[in-house]
Amino acid sequence: MSLQNRILAYRNDVNSRGELPALRISDQFVLTEITAICKYLDKVAKGGKSLSSETALERAETRMWIRRMDLEIAQSAID
Repeated sequence: MSLQNRILAYRNDVNSRGELPALRISDQFVLTEITAICKYLDKVAKGGKSLSSETALERAETRMWIRRMDLEIAQSAID
């Protein structure tokens, strides 16, 4: 809310595009976009419950809600 991701230090040190969320994977790579970050964490995490669900139906429902959020919430905020 305070736009800390838009200040020069964030854009220089974390993500030059000023995007949130951002996950630094290495000195050379920062992963952005919540869906991509969740999928990455699911693949590298050991044990625990999946962030994107366990069954085919749960994964489909997760994708449905992500798409709805993209279309109905995020897109209207951008326009």
